[in-house]
Amino acid sequence: MICTLSLDAAFTRYCRYYVDGFAHSVRAAHAAVGGPLEIFYPSTVYLDELRPGMAEFCAAKAAGETLARYLEVMLPRTRCYCPRLPRLRTDQTLGFVGERAPEPQQVILSALRRMLRPDV
Repeated sequence: MICTLSLDAAFTRYCRYYVDGFAHSVRAAHAAVGGPLEIFYPSTVYLDELRPGMAEFCAAKAAGETLARYLEVMLPRTRCYCPRLPRLRTDQTLGFVGERAPEPQQVILSALRRMLRPDV
């Protein structure tokens, strides 16, 4: 067994958010705007730094990144920015003893600035 959770159940749960939810959000935005879309899809550094217990999460995030590339091809004038962010200090990560994590505000703000001004 790869992890303590059923791979199917955990993967399905993560995909509901990171793939299905993402697709529904983009579809709704595209229908509402009908024009150029700049999409921010924060991904995870754990796709590059594999850790035990993260298989389902990483698989769903990788699927979300693939969907982002697909959307750029299928939706005219759509650009997706998928930075692989580090683990951030959130209510979900506060339980990790001994691990430090940056505050999300600064990391996400920096990523958004890079998205909006890639030349800087």
